[in-house]
Amino acid sequence: MASSLRSGADNTSFITNFTGSDRHVLDYLTAEVLNQLPASVQEFLLQTSILTWLHPELCDAVSGRQDSGQLLNQLAGNNLFQGPATGPWYRYHALFAHVLQVHLQEQKPEQVASLHQRAAAWLAENQYFGAALGHSLAADDLEQAASLLNSHPQTIWRQLGLARMTNILDTLPPEILTRFPRLGAYRALGALIQGKLRELPALLDSVPVNQTDEVSGMLAVIRTYLAIFQNDPENILAWAQEAIEKLPWEQILWRSFATLAAGDGHALAGQLPSAADFYSEAIYLGKKSHLPFSVLLAGWKLGTLRWQQGQLHDCQQLCAELQEYIRQHKLEQLPRTGAIHALQALLARERGELELAQAKISAALAACRPEKPIFAWCLYSQILIGYSSRQLDRVRQAIGELEAIQRDQGLPGFLTFQVDREQALTC
Repeated sequence: MASSLRSGADNTSFITNFTGSDRHVLDYLTAEVLNQLPASVQEFLLQTSILTWLHPELCDAVSGRQDSGQLLNQLAGNNLFQGPATGPWYRYHALFAHVLQVHLQEQKPEQVASLHQRAAAWLAENQYFGAALGHSLAADDLEQAASLLNSHPQTIWRQLGLARMTNILDTLPPEILTRFPRLGAYRALGALIQGKLRELPALLDSVPVNQTDEVSGMLAVIRTYLAIFQNDPENILAWAQEAIEKLPWEQILWRSFATLAAGDGHALAGQLPSAADFYSEAIYLGKKSHLPFSVLLAGWKLGTLRWQQGQLHDCQQLCAELQEYIRQHKLEQLPRTGAIHALQALLARERGELELAQAKISAALAACRPEKPIFAWCLYSQILIGYSSRQLDRVRQAIGELEAIQRDQGLPGFLTFQVDREQALTC
């Protein structure tokens, strides 16, 4: 086996299937693979072990070499990578990468931070901002991490996901957040979307006063949604108007949220045609700026409005358009898609197709549980479907879960009113 490892013939199967202890793995791969390579190649492997994906130019930037492409091709012949190259990109076997990282930490710990910083610089220059952020954090360069988040928040959101980005923001110290007030607004937005409503007042207060119009507009958006949960249409419309006036045109994400909130304000005030116009505008802004989160949220609210008005054909057509949008953009795993399933469940209920309605609402509840406001709406939809199909156990269970959400996080006033009414009917 040792000779085959040195020749590269069986490296793939050995590295993939090896199940020995960590120390044994480290010693064996060090002796049979790493130590058999020239010193310059060993140096390259250690330096690039910090990378999840290897690109010739990225490896040049990290290692200081100019022949990384040629060297990567040679290493590929020794089966040290996980599968074939994806274009110009390579990836070490996870086990081998672990061995390299252990050696790097043991032999050259003073280089680790600078290697991550070089990787971050190249990745940021080539617009891989999410990966660049990860390397800045690994280098403990919090100033650079905050700068990346401040300059490219929406791209990082798309590349890493909202939960990961919000977790990173939560780890930044207050003195850095004070210097980058936009990050405080994004931190509050993450808490809002994740349903952490009781954290919002403190997060808003943590942003220094006397901000630019842009940051003030962002904070107005958050306050708009607090007013939504307080069932206060007057303040909803006031804060939404302030946000729309202050936010620059290029802040399409935030303007789409403000536009969406204005729709909520008009809906709660009974001004349904105006609400529909704002929801349609929010869908347009979301599509224009490639923000599926906004598209699905606005589409769900417009569809709900049409369903409540009895415009079932229009609601069905909108659901079909949103399903096609989900398919085209491969969004099936997003929790927000559960809202569209819930609308389809309610439409099936209207047609008397109660088994289909229950199947759809079960799928909706499974999909959107991480997003509590939408999950709460799906629970309310389950209550309606449960009544129609005489499944009162499902009704009581849904009401119980809604009560728990209301107790822990709070719910919009219009939804708590509906739940109170349905609960009274089950008594």
